[in-house]
Amino acid sequence: MIYAIVVTYNGVTWIEKCFNSLLSSNIKLKIIAIDNSSNDGTTIIIRQKFPSIELIELPENIGFGKANNIGINKAMNDGADYVFLLNQDAWIESDAVQYLVDQHRKNPEYGVLSPFQLNGSNTEIEQGFIHYISPIYCKGLISDLYFNKTIDNIYEVTFVNAASWLISRECLLKLKGFDPLFFHYGEDNNFVHRLKYAGFKIGVCPQVRIYHDRIPFREKIFFTKREIVIERNFKIILTNPNVSNPEKIIKKEIFQRLLYTSFVLNIRQLKDTLSMYFIFQKTKRQIYKNRESRLYYYSFLIK
Repeated sequence: MIYAIVVTYNGVTWIEKCFNSLLSSNIKLKIIAIDNSSNDGTTIIIRQKFPSIELIELPENIGFGKANNIGINKAMNDGADYVFLLNQDAWIESDAVQYLVDQHRKNPEYGVLSPFQLNGSNTEIEQGFIHYISPIYCKGLISDLYFNKTIDNIYEVTFVNAASWLISRECLLKLKGFDPLFFHYGEDNNFVHRLKYAGFKIGVCPQVRIYHDRIPFREKIFFTKREIVIERNFKIILTNPNVSNPEKIIKKEIFQRLLYTSFVLNIRQLKDTLSMYFIFQKTKRQIYKNRESRLYYYSFLIK
């Protein structure tokens, strides 16, 4: 059994393409839409045009990871073999999920498999995705494409965003879902860190594709507001089980910055560095505040 989960939020621009593509899949999918309190008519369209899709309407926007966790928990309780996550601004080819499932059955060491991502116009590789498959993070794929070599079924990557993930039941039994510490962005980085620590791989299957109509920096505040970016990066580092003593690493970097800015008497940079330190302390408090409840997502660390 395969569950497809789509988290929606003001997605009228894309949801018909998104859900029609899932309904056209050549493998049967149980589709759940988790709506993060849209106010643009998204839920009306889902109810009227997609009555076969289970719609869960939330009273407030709880973020991407937490909303997906609702669907993941339901799928796991129902005995799903796989969970397929798809962004509301993306749509798949009919054979994509079937292919991913087939490849996972042959390569169970992968916890997550993702299709190749093109932009919404089908004119180029999606801008964010091309970074994930660069030679630094993905051995062989770019060279194989450029030199017209035989394309492998799977290429292991360091990371690929959660716009389109097939996650195995075995992986979710260990990792449970997304860490609720993250509201929007960073939750997929954290998931991949935990996935690797748990002994799984993450890979891209270039034989199948999705179309991701992501407009660069559509949500600019999550990438341009300094405090949000710094806090998110601290969360990603501090929750990474693959990093030994991440707190010490961050403190050392901040201390070095304080020494340098004090030495050169750069008042603005000194204030920025002090601000960074206070954000670091705040982030630590957030992480430890709900430590017991969050251990659910890190239980695989306990031997």
